[in-house]
Amino acid sequence: MLLLLAVALRNVKYLHCEVTEWSKTYGDVFTLWMSHRPMVFLSSYKAIREALLNRRHDFAGRFPMKMGALLNQGHHDIFFEDYNPCWKALRKVFLLAVRKYAVSEALEKLCTEVVDNYVDSLKHGPQLVDSRKSFYYILYTLIGVSVYGTKLDGGTKEIRRLEEIDQEFQAISPNGLPSDIAPWLSVVYRRRENR
Repeated sequence: MLLLLAVALRNVKYLHCEVTEWSKTYGDVFTLWMSHRPMVFLSSYKAIREALLNRRHDFAGRFPMKMGALLNQGHHDIFFEDYNPCWKALRKVFLLAVRKYAVSEALEKLCTEVVDNYVDSLKHGPQLVDSRKSFYYILYTLIGVSVYGTKLDGGTKEIRRLEEIDQEFQAISPNGLPSDIAPWLSVVYRRRENR
């Protein structure tokens, strides 16, 4: 527990490197208890393949997180929903929407158009570019077409709202909420989590 708390509270820049080091000691599959929840780490292709394909029902599901509750605000979504009938229905709708665009050439044309617009917007010559804004523009355009059925311009209310949500999320918890690891940490980080 103390080792885990020390790792959680220190500023680990690359967690995957830490897990790789731990796997050399503990093997390809090992469990760490984060507060009262077991976290299973899979660190080889063979272990990941077995877990996600052969034993997918054993590894299905998500434990409730405060971050998910804050982002959902009482609604359901495909990212933070537990493995249940609601999640299965949301997944089915999502896959139908993706198939609708994947079967036609509309998605290919849209992706090509969005990337071409991004490349055309770049100035010629050496320069520094904040790639996050451009990536988010591409992502929001694709989300806009799949969710709203129409291409959204960068200045629309929906796009601005998505940008605000992302910026707020990054400002509040760039690495997630500490109370997701251990609920009692919400007392220590009360100001940050109550924003």
